[in-house]
Amino acid sequence: MNILVASATANTGSKLVEILSANGGVKIKALVRNPASDGAKALAALPNVTIVTGDFSNAESIKTALVGIDRAFLVSPAGDDTQYDREVAFISAAAEAGVEAVVRISTYGALIGLTAKCVYAKAHARIEKYVEEHNSRVIDLQPNWFMSNWLSSAAEAKATGKITMPVADKLRATAMVDTRDVAGAAAAILLQPKSKLEEFIKLRYVQVHGPELKTFAEKAEALSKATGKTISVNIIAPEAFSSMLQGYGMSEYFANSFTDTIMTVGGAKSGERPHDTECSPLLLEVWKPKYTVDMWAQDHASMFA
Repeated sequence: MNILVASATANTGSKLVEILSANGGVKIKALVRNPASDGAKALAALPNVTIVTGDFSNAESIKTALVGIDRAFLVSPAGDDTQYDREVAFISAAAEAGVEAVVRISTYGALIGLTAKCVYAKAHARIEKYVEEHNSRVIDLQPNWFMSNWLSSAAEAKATGKITMPVADKLRATAMVDTRDVAGAAAAILLQPKSKLEEFIKLRYVQVHGPELKTFAEKAEALSKATGKTISVNIIAPEAFSSMLQGYGMSEYFANSFTDTIMTVGGAKSGERPHDTECSPLLLEVWKPKYTVDMWAQDHASMFA
């Protein structure tokens, strides 16, 4: 079986390449923009991995990468309106190439809606509509809050013992998920026999969540335990949080979107759809999440200590 991972140097994509490579039964094409990067070189050293150079903005490079591919994985950058264009172009090219299925990373289902304020939630809603209208062979993974979202706050936690958030710290517990688990779920689906793969294509939307429910406050407690220092949530107004992100160089559109995401996941506002916290039963037949918040905190303690 030949599987294309695009983009292979993305957080989830790189972990997926590692899992598929370790499986030993497939050949992996890893799509990267810069084959000379450290990330690309690390992937190139893995068994059964071939690096292919391409860019979502270059249609011909995507078509070339899809030649001879049986199944594909898709994750692309969020944050602006071009996400719809590049992912739909990839899905269309995959269909033309006869790819059996595209497993793509969507976002938390509660965020998604055509009228959502969040830029990436709106993009995913539009992509969903395209897939439905064209009967595309696409499987959407809808992960919960990524534990790794807090890595951008590591410097603040290291300096002040605080992680600034725009939401009360004890509202809604959510099934936070490790990117390694999301990659594991994607690998499990991509490696299914054809009959089982068809079940996932029919299901369309696959909930991918962590193995436990935790609040943001409990996540901070896990980091405190792992680092041996007190780390707590510093709550500020949503507008102030968005301004802070923009001060770090984030666009206003994306800063407001990420603020909206935290407010929704944390329970300060309702979602566009129900707040799912359990993995899809069909997924649990072939895979189960294993990385807890405590495990994630232990693995990343040095960044926060």
